[in-house]
Amino acid sequence: MPFTMPKVSAGNGPHALKANCPECGSFMQWLSRLTPAERAARREQARLEAMATLAPTESQLYYLRALGDASPAPANRAEASARIEQLKRERGLA
Repeated sequence: MPFTMPKVSAGNGPHALKANCPECGSFMQWLSRLTPAERAARREQARLEAMATLAPTESQLYYLRALGDASPAPANRAEASARIEQLKRERGLA
């Protein structure tokens, strides 16, 4: 079956755009106005913001000690994660 380009039109409510079948007009799917890279960047930013509100996990604290970290305990999961990544890069583990 050959691929047909959907007809894109304005969405409604929280949806930016919608794709409809160009032949019969039936709904196919909702579309985002953001590129996949922009959506991924937004998800990553939301993840980091959420991690900044939570205390570091015991696993993160254990891993930091195992990597030889002697700094004071990180304030949140985001800081612990960033410190772990930095230590791994410094030690050639990343």
